[in-house]
Amino acid sequence: MEILVFLLRNSRSNFVLAVVTGLLAGASSSGIIALIHFIISTELSHFYLSLLGFIAAWLGFGLFSAASSYFLSRLSQKTILNLRLSLTRQILNTPLKQIEAAESKIFLVLTEDINTLANSLERIPSVFAAIATVLGCLCLMAFISPLLLGLLALILLLCFPLYVFPLKKMQNYLSDVRQEWNIIFKYFYELHHGIKELLLSLSKQKSFVSNYLDPACQRQYQQAIKAKTLYTIVSRWGDLFLLASLGVVIFTLPTWSSLSFADLKEFLLIFLFTLSPLTTILAFLGEMERIKISLQKIEEVGLLIQADTLFTVPHQLLPNFKTLRLENISYKYYSDVREYPFYLDRITLSFERSQVVFITGGNGSGKSTLVKLLCGLYTPDAGHLYLDETMINERNRQAYRQNFSVVFADAFLFEELLGFEGVELQQQAHNYLKKLELDHKLKIINNRFSTIQLSQGQRQRLALLVACLEDKQIYIFDEWASNQDPHFKKVFYYEIIPELKAQNKLIFMISHDESYYHIADRIIKLEEGRVVENQENKV
Repeated sequence: MEILVFLLRNSRSNFVLAVVTGLLAGASSSGIIALIHFIISTELSHFYLSLLGFIAAWLGFGLFSAASSYFLSRLSQKTILNLRLSLTRQILNTPLKQIEAAESKIFLVLTEDINTLANSLERIPSVFAAIATVLGCLCLMAFISPLLLGLLALILLLCFPLYVFPLKKMQNYLSDVRQEWNIIFKYFYELHHGIKELLLSLSKQKSFVSNYLDPACQRQYQQAIKAKTLYTIVSRWGDLFLLASLGVVIFTLPTWSSLSFADLKEFLLIFLFTLSPLTTILAFLGEMERIKISLQKIEEVGLLIQADTLFTVPHQLLPNFKTLRLENISYKYYSDVREYPFYLDRITLSFERSQVVFITGGNGSGKSTLVKLLCGLYTPDAGHLYLDETMINERNRQAYRQNFSVVFADAFLFEELLGFEGVELQQQAHNYLKKLELDHKLKIINNRFSTIQLSQGQRQRLALLVACLEDKQIYIFDEWASNQDPHFKKVFYYEIIPELKAQNKLIFMISHDESYYHIADRIIKLEEGRVVENQENKV
């Protein structure tokens, strides 16, 4: 039932058309059987009428089957399209902290669960046609012998609970399989991002595979075998109780009633024709359990919420602001590497345009957390940020973030220059490529980099180029110079930073390059989430 509500939510018109044409296809199929029964019973005494009826039913079955498949294909593919776009919108509208906490779940839903839905939705046209065929055949069987149909229906109703109970059990196994996939996907994520560390240590490799990945895969394997086995049993049990019903009718009713064998023969012929569509329906009931679990996982990460306002925020919030202030900002988070939660505690700072601010401190002092709060990626637990006198809140936080360009220590490079469509940047980009000595490594063609297969230092320089092209009001550089040789450090500190300052930008740098502290207007030092130094114009 969940899948029908889900489909109706996405496109009511396509769903109704698919259902109607599917039912008509099934009716045409059962109409062919009715015509065959009519031809046999009349010994083809109405040749032309029967021929015209057969051709009409044959054409109707082909036409309506194709139409049903077309409408439902449109519906299913549109549903999957909307679902994938909805996930993207949802991710881009979700606080970074929540994404970091549920990253593996989100991307597993995007792949595993959406593919499960896509594969299942493709089977629905045949299910609708099967339902209509069965209904038509039931009407024909009722015409031949209401007694036979009643007995058959009674037997099926008595057996049906024995079919439903294993389905419920199978759902538990499928849920366990899906849960194990969450764990395995997390390990695959760690394998991808930690491959360098694993390659450098055989003991880490052995521990990772033997103690974590292999046990998780073994558990998933065992649960999958149980689920698949039970699914097979359920499918075969459906076939068995249909055939058992047939056996009961054959071996009991003719001896207990005045039913003729001629009627029984006709009845059984039609019943045999319904076995295939009945099997299709029963098999889809088993598939419904997979769909139900996938829909539950999708709803858990909020993918069914339609977010139509993603790109409607103003480009910038107060682009001509003079000050950025933090008032009593506090933030707490838990980490796997810390026994106690980390606190960024009651930080109050104020910054002016055209300032160069160095943020220093040891590992775990809160530098990266502070800059994520500064640029609006994290939301403070207490306190507020202000641009001039405008307080940043949930209504304007998206717009507030548009004032920032950040080059993180683990900056990701897109192959495309995103967000620059229709903007002529060739000359400016070429100047930066030359200044950062990347012009011999790559070119920018149609707003795309010819390659991003670069060394870590070169990738950081390319990320710096993109940031400069964005021309934002506030810049944050997270340990940008740590992977650069002395020559590029000088280019960065003595050329790029002064150019940005001259353009009235506010610049934050997480840096431990003490030999360059003299270019800073402010030096802020953090320890254990607190500001312990706030120096102005000092080396």
